Amino acid sequence: MGDGESRPLVARRLRDGQWHGVDTVAAVLLALAFGASETRSGGWGAGAVAAVVWLPVAVRRRRPVRVLYTVLAGAVFAMAFTGWEESWVPVGAALYTVAAREPGRRGAAARRRAAPRPPTPPGCSGAAAWQLVGT
Repeated sequence: MGDGESRPLVARRLRDGQWHGVDTVAAVLLALAFGASETRSGGWGAGAVAAVVWLPVAVRRRRPVRVLYTVLAGAVFAMAFTGWEESWVPVGAALYTVAAREPGRRGAAARRRAAPRPPTPPGCSGAAAWQLVGT
């Protein structure tokens, strides 16, 4: 590498199977890290719950919405029964995946704007009719 030339961290694009491996390794490491920290402060039960909440993140690219529901249910369970406040971190990871991978959905306002306009009343120009509707 010469004068100021930088090389990308990943030289080529990763395939889906490789990303699944990255997700699995990350989920296992995060489950172990959060589980170990919760074991110190809340006992083995809290550590096991922390690990179980993180593990579904390993398959987040395959079924993002199901993983979000599963992790959300686990986070509510963890918060209710163990008081583990960091249980929302895996929810954020799963929610990001849903937002990034699922197709966009149209909101109610967008649907309303896309709806056909009603016919103009007789004797009114189009602009005057829409001024009447807007008031």
